[in-house]
Amino acid sequence: MGFYAIKSSKSSTNKRNTTERNDKMKITHEHYAELKARIATIWTPEKNDAHRTFIINEGKSKDVEKRLRWDWSYYAKMSPWMCDNLYTYLDDTHIDTALKQVMRDLVAN
Repeated sequence: MGFYAIKSSKSSTNKRNTTERNDKMKITHEHYAELKARIATIWTPEKNDAHRTFIINEGKSKDVEKRLRWDWSYYAKMSPWMCDNLYTYLDDTHIDTALKQVMRDLVAN
């Protein structure tokens, strides 16, 4: 079972000093694809913006974006699947990293 790796390059204003970041997620390709697919079925940019506004107006969250991405996993009814599949080898920080990437992917499309 392979692990999902994200490679992104970041270039500075000086073209000769290009640095490359290699962030690796510990989630498998299959699990990442499932996580993204389930959230994508209910996610829209309008719903995302509306829910972000709700979280801000509620005023109970210290990290709005983190709350937003975890809410999406909850709304996609992923809690039982995550417990059965992801928490067997990942912790919250690893899952949060995957959720961050899912959100970036959804916003980009």
